[in-house]
Amino acid sequence: MYNVSVDYEDAVDNFLVMKNLTNNKPCLKLIDLINNPHFESKAKKYIKNKEVQSLTIARAVLIDNNVKKISLNFFLRFNSGKVRAKFFTEYDEAINWLKT
Repeated sequence: MYNVSVDYEDAVDNFLVMKNLTNNKPCLKLIDLINNPHFESKAKKYIKNKEVQSLTIARAVLIDNNVKKISLNFFLRFNSGKVRAKFFTEYDEAINWLKT
């Protein structure tokens, strides 16, 4: 069961706030998925678009499961795309990785 649902409007709002806060410059992102939010398909598609991705330097993603973390990081080695990304279970590790 999901505690949070992210719809298209949420995704657009998040992007516009990020764009405004960063003065339309690429930034580092820490994404907290520990509470297992549900992303509606239209929101997922929007988040993957070039404009949104172009404002991301690197992405650290927090999750709550070590086994899932290992599996997802392995998968990323083959499907990483242009943006550096890594999954973490510890907040401090994620922040330190983003600083490198």
